[in-house]
Amino acid sequence: MNFNDFNDKIIYNTKVKRYRDGSYTLTYCNRRVFVNQEEKQEFIEFCESEKAEETKDIGNENCKNLVYKFKASQNQKSENQKNEQNQKRKDERTDSMKRAIDNIYDLAFQNEWSYFMTITIDPEQFDRQDVKEVYKKLSAWLRNQVSRKGLKYLLIPEQHKNGGIHAHALINDCFKLEHSGRYLYSGKAYKAETLQKKGIDISLLKPVYNVPEWKYGFSTAIPVDGNPARLACYITKYITKDCKKIFGKYYLSSRNLNRDTEISLCNSEKFDELKNNPLYRGGMAFKYSSDFRLDPNDDRKVPDDILEYLAKRGAL
Repeated sequence: MNFNDFNDKIIYNTKVKRYRDGSYTLTYCNRRVFVNQEEKQEFIEFCESEKAEETKDIGNENCKNLVYKFKASQNQKSENQKNEQNQKRKDERTDSMKRAIDNIYDLAFQNEWSYFMTITIDPEQFDRQDVKEVYKKLSAWLRNQVSRKGLKYLLIPEQHKNGGIHAHALINDCFKLEHSGRYLYSGKAYKAETLQKKGIDISLLKPVYNVPEWKYGFSTAIPVDGNPARLACYITKYITKDCKKIFGKYYLSSRNLNRDTEISLCNSEKFDELKNNPLYRGGMAFKYSSDFRLDPNDDRKVPDDILEYLAKRGAL
């Protein structure tokens, strides 16, 4: 096996992720960067074990060169990038954020969710601007609920300009909720009697619940429709260019989630055919496409009621 064989059979320019509902996302790169790890290990073992009797020294040197080229292909950084530290940090942050969004999408797609939960903190109980204190209380509460209630969660913390921290999460059906007496209508949460006076059928609306187990402030839990694309949309809305790793990471998730995603690699010539603008990372260009299977009865031009409600509250 020579280096050309390695490129042809082990390094690819397209990654396909398939989800449990049949949807998929594709990542295209203008270079071959995606490596089949099993084939990679076989290649390295081949290089290290190749022993030609007549050309032993030359063969070993060739193997070393092949491995060197392989490793170099995974860590290519131009001299210009090394001299442009500010740009490098920007690229690294963009890459880190993109990986976080990819992970969030995977978790949103691969698990069953029942509610979109928002958690706020009562400043009279503890300082909601103290990152360490908030994380200590929040993480302890989450662990406790996982242990006692079987909670599954995918949570993104958010920090307002005034420094106050709250969080948004997708959760499973594990809590005994309390009805707040309000329903979502036209982007706002109204009392049932107000809507009924207007002749609106509240049975067609999403109710707003509270989570009694959250003792440190106010909470809401709104039923979700279970559509993976919408669920991913709910939660990734909070990963923006201004988003910070408040707790040292963009999101928190319980260990009891399904994290398995079917991934396949291939080579494609569609990079130049895609009209969307590329995202540049590490001197390479990436483009993305997807086939999220929304309900065919949904009108995509109409904002989802939960997203509209959050937007009007200033949460988006």
